[in-house]
Amino acid sequence: MVNVGSKPHKITLALSVTGGGDAFGPFFATLVLDKVGVEQLLRRADVYRVAKGLEPELYQMTYFDYQPEFFESKASLDPDPDFPPEYSAKLEAIFEEEDYPTDGLDEIEADKFPEGGNVRRDYCKLMIAGSFSEQRPGMVDFHWIACIKHTDVEINTAEVTEEVIRAMLGRL
Repeated sequence: MVNVGSKPHKITLALSVTGGGDAFGPFFATLVLDKVGVEQLLRRADVYRVAKGLEPELYQMTYFDYQPEFFESKASLDPDPDFPPEYSAKLEAIFEEEDYPTDGLDEIEADKFPEGGNVRRDYCKLMIAGSFSEQRPGMVDFHWIACIKHTDVEINTAEVTEEVIRAMLGRL
């Protein structure tokens, strides 16, 4: 039973994804964060600020981080046999209706997209960089870069601002 006004245990963001060239895509990614995950991102932002204070030329910091799940339309045409049949049907409907973010990010219902991405990756990195906006001094932005397995093709999520992450913490 859910209490009215109760806080969610997790928040799911859908992120637009760029890259992949002509052979792949379109893509999107989902990022499911609970309170611990949000706090970890904010600690990493603090580490970036300390390092930037010590080395003003620092542009960004990188962590291996596999939190986002990536989805690609062409991969759904050749479904993984481990996924249930409704997985492919749900994903194909999403791509046919273009019901995914193509620019930026959206907060979504946890069950809107299938659980687990269909893009296999060699690596996934979290990139943390300082904001270049004069309206956001001292704030950082987060985005993830993944390399599609057995290729040298990288895909990039939209940026998630520190302000968005801080707002999530207040809701969890």
